[in-house]
Amino acid sequence: MKRGHEPIGSKSCIECGTVFNIFNKHEIERKKFCSTKCQYADLGRKNGKRQLGSVSPLKGRQRKPRETRKCEQCGKPFEVILTNKADNARRFCSLSCSYNAVIRGKFIGEESPRWSERVTIKCAACGKDFQDYAARKKRMKTCSKECANKLLERPAIHVCQNCGKKTQTTEYHAKTQKYCSRACLFEAMPTTNTSIELKIKELLKIFPNVQRNYPFEKFSVDFAIPDLKIFIECDGTYWHSLPGAIIRDATKDRLAAEQGWLMLRLPEKEINEDLAGCDIKIKQAIASRTTKSLVSI
Repeated sequence: MKRGHEPIGSKSCIECGTVFNIFNKHEIERKKFCSTKCQYADLGRKNGKRQLGSVSPLKGRQRKPRETRKCEQCGKPFEVILTNKADNARRFCSLSCSYNAVIRGKFIGEESPRWSERVTIKCAACGKDFQDYAARKKRMKTCSKECANKLLERPAIHVCQNCGKKTQTTEYHAKTQKYCSRACLFEAMPTTNTSIELKIKELLKIFPNVQRNYPFEKFSVDFAIPDLKIFIECDGTYWHSLPGAIIRDATKDRLAAEQGWLMLRLPEKEINEDLAGCDIKIKQAIASRTTKSLVSI
């Protein structure tokens, strides 16, 4: 008896006949066994009496149609469910038989029907005819590794997908390369302009030779005026406050100063609240670089 509980009734186990107590009113009609052991014993006895196509006594409906097959490796019979696509394609009774048959070379390699047929293929590098398996006809183009290297090193003309410039290169790079330089790569990259970048873009419309996403070293600058060597960066409050972004911006500023560029950084808060002040800063930077260039002349 459970400590602190009183039984509300008793029943007899339908498997072993032992009388057991009922402590919950919901178990009066539902509970039929005294223990889990008796429940599994009854379930195993019923499953052993079932035959193919018989009605299930637990669910009251007919089982899925099955078929008995013979294992191609050990010859042992096993059942497959015909309505299950993955199970219907089974050829072995177990995973071990599948491993012994397939992995150890009974149905793959040179003994497989796919590899029995040989065809004649013409080498794309030297033009020599060689014999190979029909299964590798689509991917084998050369007779040896030396010919494959010669095929990749053959001269070819590469056409840039951005500017259309033609350069002399190898056949391998002509197939794998799309652009002639990093500048064309950055120009062709799809970029999404943020709201602050669109506002600065409107201010820079009056100035000539302004380039967007200008490639600089291993970075990309938001706006650049190459004639005056001016960089303009639009710094978002969140992204440019991250530790990695702070280090990257400091490196970019240092490289720009070493190469004679003027870096003008406009914070997001200033662009949204004082756009006229940003316009004044841009004009002052352009005027200072213009005056400097005239003095040097």
